[in-house]
Amino acid sequence: MSVTITAAAKETKRLKPKKSGNLLADGTEQTLLEFEGLAKIVGYVDLSNMAMADTVVIRQYMKLTSESNYKKYAEQTLIGVQPEPLLYITPKETDVAILITLQQTTGAFKRYPHNFIEED
Repeated sequence: MSVTITAAAKETKRLKPKKSGNLLADGTEQTLLEFEGLAKIVGYVDLSNMAMADTVVIRQYMKLTSESNYKKYAEQTLIGVQPEPLLYITPKETDVAILITLQQTTGAFKRYPHNFIEED
């Protein structure tokens, strides 16, 4: 399935669902999305299940060449109940690979629904 969006400037963009899920945290760094190829990726992580004692770390990595390892370029730590629980993963462009992870480091382990979209 894809959705076509036409902006006022007559620029047409096609959006395709890339990956969605409902990750159950287990204390380790877990993959929300790993994508290889040419794309612009955007996504959301639902943090509404977080409680006062919870800490979650979201990490984002990129590969710059197919022979290289992932390099971390962003890390965000979220603590306790989130007043704005839908975390927006800003658009990332890649021509090699991208990796987005979640690690719950404190509190009772929760589920984290997430959804990622690829822009053509």
